[in-house]
Amino acid sequence: MQLESAWTLTNIACSENVDAIVRSGAVEVFTKFVLDTKHDTKHNSESCNEDVVEQAVCAIGNIINSRAYLRTFVLEKEPELLPTLINMCSYRQLGISVRNKVTRTISNFLGGKPAPPRDAVIEALPLLVSNVVTPLSDDVLIDSLWALSFY
Repeated sequence: MQLESAWTLTNIACSENVDAIVRSGAVEVFTKFVLDTKHDTKHNSESCNEDVVEQAVCAIGNIINSRAYLRTFVLEKEPELLPTLINMCSYRQLGISVRNKVTRTISNFLGGKPAPPRDAVIEALPLLVSNVVTPLSDDVLIDSLWALSFY
């Protein structure tokens, strides 16, 4: 049920109804799914279903990519989210599909105007450079280069 709900909200987050998704508290729920991975790096917890996390990451990426003020809102309301996404890429057990989505979402956090806080950019740089030097997939490489192109 979580996966189907997250998938539905991910699709709505691509539409003009994205503000309604944010007002409903979905960002907090999606963030909880992602933050649960921070406490379960081996993905042994039932609360950390990789498919649900992948949909949560997609939804967050869609939300923050839709409007700059929503990106700022998410960065301010959920300060642990971006560092957790960056750290997720070091989890060896994380599937390539999730890594692709995480990298795209990080890129979405760093793009657009106004520019995100400088600390967010500095925190993401080592991961992005590593992704360019040793890309795990074409998508990871492209999204990392895209994020770096803003700076």
